[in-house]
Amino acid sequence: MLKKVVFNFVAALFFAGNVFSQQPIQGTIVDSKTKSPIPYASIKVNNKKIQSVANANGKFFLSSDLFSIQDTLLISCVGYIPKSVPVKIISGSPVIKLDAVIYQLTAVDIKSKGNEDYPYELFSELCKKYREFGEIEHARGYYSFLSHYDEIPLEIIEGYFNGEVSCKNGISQLSLKNGRIGLNPNAFYSLNTTDLLSHFSPFSLSGNPNIPSSPGNFSFHRLKKLYEARVIRTSVENGYKECVVQFLARKDTTMLFSGSAWINRSEKTIEKLEYSINVNDFDYLRPALKGDKTDSIKITLGFTFDNTNKEHPAVSHVSLEYSLLYTSLRLSNTIKITSEANLLFYDYMNPFPGIFPAGLIEEQDNDYQKISCLPYDSLFWSSPGIILQSDKQKLFIDFFRTHGVQINFSKSIDSIAGSNYTRWSPNSDVSFSKIFGRPPKSGDLTSAPGVKPSEKQFGDIPSEIICKILINPFVMADSLHLTSVTLLNKNDSYYFLGRSLKATTFINLTFDLYEQKRREIIAECNEVNKNHKLTLEELQLIYSNGLKQLNDTIKIFQAETENGTNRQELARWYNAISKKTRIDRSELVQNMIIEDTGLPKSNNNKSTKKDK
Repeated sequence: MLKKVVFNFVAALFFAGNVFSQQPIQGTIVDSKTKSPIPYASIKVNNKKIQSVANANGKFFLSSDLFSIQDTLLISCVGYIPKSVPVKIISGSPVIKLDAVIYQLTAVDIKSKGNEDYPYELFSELCKKYREFGEIEHARGYYSFLSHYDEIPLEIIEGYFNGEVSCKNGISQLSLKNGRIGLNPNAFYSLNTTDLLSHFSPFSLSGNPNIPSSPGNFSFHRLKKLYEARVIRTSVENGYKECVVQFLARKDTTMLFSGSAWINRSEKTIEKLEYSINVNDFDYLRPALKGDKTDSIKITLGFTFDNTNKEHPAVSHVSLEYSLLYTSLRLSNTIKITSEANLLFYDYMNPFPGIFPAGLIEEQDNDYQKISCLPYDSLFWSSPGIILQSDKQKLFIDFFRTHGVQINFSKSIDSIAGSNYTRWSPNSDVSFSKIFGRPPKSGDLTSAPGVKPSEKQFGDIPSEIICKILINPFVMADSLHLTSVTLLNKNDSYYFLGRSLKATTFINLTFDLYEQKRREIIAECNEVNKNHKLTLEELQLIYSNGLKQLNDTIKIFQAETENGTNRQELARWYNAISKKTRIDRSELVQNMIIEDTGLPKSNNNKSTKKDK
């Protein structure tokens, strides 16, 4: 009996420890002296890759599948001494305190280097080192953007991306995985902020012609000619030998950033770059609304590096802050807008699964259009991400829920920013004007907005209704979770056979055939999932085969309906599609029959041919 009690006690301890190890950690990182929260500190497990990042309020969340009770967390942030915390001593909602690096100007230390060129030499040598790290790596990225004026929210954007990143060139590519927007529709739109972040090259000698150059874009002699450099802060406390080098452009120019570099001299690494500039005009921040103006623009751009692997450092955090004066022609007023953006990279070499078809999202003109194409995914946004929402983000979201527009915060979607695509809907027909804007005049096929080429340029192709089936896979608990949507490209589609309800029916039935195939693809994926976990390779194969079958079906549909001019065949195809999909376009089809014959005929939408 005693043995049984001892066994049960030991077992209870084992299971209790096991349960404890499975609990997520949600804590706060603060300054040890001021007790102020430390924003954007990184949290690593066993000093490996970044697993979580503190939000603007210093709060972080670490999912239980990312660590065990034997692990150690490394907490770090530029300007603070890194701290290791064993998981086994963490309980509840821990408050982790970091000691700030104590800086002091030590002129003796600077002069001991022997020459006044020391700041240039130190920075230039490290820039050479970081230019060698030009190999592109793939990483996941989280993007947050907030914009306001007079404390009134203007925009919030949240997005997860696949990034192609290198120290030398910064961000080569950002491919949206999922995103959502809150918007005040009465003011400034920041359509392309991610372009500004991704086009800045921190160490490339060529730089970017559309963005002012920074100290890291120059060789030693050129750097010395263009900038005044000096060490403004140093620290040798506890062996943490760090300095801050300041660079001031020698001329007041709109083509050069000024700023500072945080350098760890012991490790010979650059921890952070922070640059700023004042301009009156900036290509990336021009108004989206015609007639509006921007002026008095102040921009601050930051790059933070993860030097855990000193032989292969990585970009971990890109930040952007700007303020500007915005003059609205429609509202006849000028307001000061303040914005902040943060792009955090994590999970290097483990990107999100790509979206099908590849390249569809990237070809959109701006962040709004990209996000508008994506289907809402409640599971994606409810699962723990790399960072918790900040208090400010929550306030903005609450504001837009009642005072603005929200995109991808729910199943409902608002169309903004002139997206090329419209989503398939069972509740509304796509009108002919969606394709052309207005119908082309007889004998003048190029006069209508939306009609780029003439009919002659297309030869024997009288119409092309461009649709896409978008599938967005997301790995959750080792299983593929799929969201999908059918899209119609209303800008690049065309129809040259005249405006009629037959044309409108043809356009909608084409759209419906794509929607029907989308459902079939998802159903086949779900069927595979019943037997075993669906793989990305299987999804790719099912998707590719489905599109091939769809292409054959579309060709038959176009031939039999004579590109939408054969009323009887259009009615027959409608019957076949509606029978399979329960899509109801009976009113459109009946009106087509009335228009084409002059009399309503109840039996005309039945065909003697066998339904497809």
